[in-house]
Amino acid sequence: MIAVGRTARRGLALLLATGLAGCSFVLMDKPPDRVGAAYPVCSDGPGAPLTDVALGAIAGLIAFGIWNDHNEWDEPISDEDRNALITFGALSVVHFTSAAFGAHWMSQCEAKRGAWERAQVRYGRPSDPRPIASPPAIPPPPRPARGGPGEPCYPNDTCNAGLTCDLAARTCAAAPAPPATPPPPPPAPP
Repeated sequence: MIAVGRTARRGLALLLATGLAGCSFVLMDKPPDRVGAAYPVCSDGPGAPLTDVALGAIAGLIAFGIWNDHNEWDEPISDEDRNALITFGALSVVHFTSAAFGAHWMSQCEAKRGAWERAQVRYGRPSDPRPIASPPAIPPPPRPARGGPGEPCYPNDTCNAGLTCDLAARTCAAAPAPPATPPPPPPAPP
């Protein structure tokens, strides 16, 4: 078995972390600025941000380990270790920054897709209840004509000019002819 030295392990970890620097920056599709007619294509999975968090934590732990080794023994940090400390510290910052952006893009993607679905899709799922369509409003029937011959009387029991209200039938009729005046009585005989 080949023994891998401390420098080789750090170099391998550095190469791996550099190659994967900023998974969210590299792998995620950012949400569109505006929601249009097309379905928003963007990344809504937590894989890249979680990978960034894990790699940021590993890089931070490596940087802390390098610093702690030299701090405990009060020995000066060599140029190689200083460079590794700076590199792993920077990689930790890059990964955590990338994770924060990835989480933000992920939530924005969900919001954009929700806005698109509200604007474009009539029903969310086939199992969702369909709204009951209200019947079209039926206009009220026209008011019946009033006050004319054979028509209902007005609410105040009157009719148009020349007509009277028959209170029994509540309809308008021609005014009855005035009773014939009886002829004047014959003159009395003298």
